Amino acid sequence: MVDVSVKDAQKMFSSNVKVICLPNDTVSDLADKILHIVADYPHLKNVVIHFGLNDLAMEESEVLKQDFTHLLKTVSCLQPKVFISGPIPPVPKGDLKFSRIYSLNTFLSSACAALSLNFIENFPIFWEHRHLFRACFKSQESLDDEGEGRPCCYKHVSAKER
Repeated sequence: MVDVSVKDAQKMFSSNVKVICLPNDTVSDLADKILHIVADYPHLKNVVIHFGLNDLAMEESEVLKQDFTHLLKTVSCLQPKVFISGPIPPVPKGDLKFSRIYSLNTFLSSACAALSLNFIENFPIFWEHRHLFRACFKSQESLDDEGEGRPCCYKHVSAKER
C-alpha cells in the first residue's frame, strides 16, 4: 500500500506483487481499511506500507503519532510480514518541513522497533542524494506539485522484502 510517490512500482515487480495506491488517504484512513485490504488477499506473504505526507500538512504532530501508533498496533498482529517504509526526505529542504519529516522518521523507527515491525529506513538513503530523485519517470505526471521528481526507491523496497 503506497502513496503516489511509488504508485508505478507495480511495473517493477512480478505479477505476484500487488501495488495498492491510496493517494488521498491519511494514516487513520489506512488504519480503518488495512484489515479489509489484507483479507482481500489471503495468500499474502509480505505487506509493504509506504506513507505519503497527507497528514503532515495538518500540523498536528501528536495526533499523527497517535494515528500511527494505532495503525502500527493493528498491523503488528497481521499474519503476513509487515514492512513500514519510512518517509522520504523533502527535495526542497525547508527547515520546518525537514524537521517534521525527520521527527516522524525517528518516531516511526522507534515505534516499529517496539512492536517488532520491520522498518525500511529511507531517510539516509535519499538525504543529500538528489540524483535518486531524477529521471526515473519521464512523464510530467511523475512530478509532484512543486515540479520535483519522485524518488527511485523501488529497488530499495524490493531488496528489503527478500
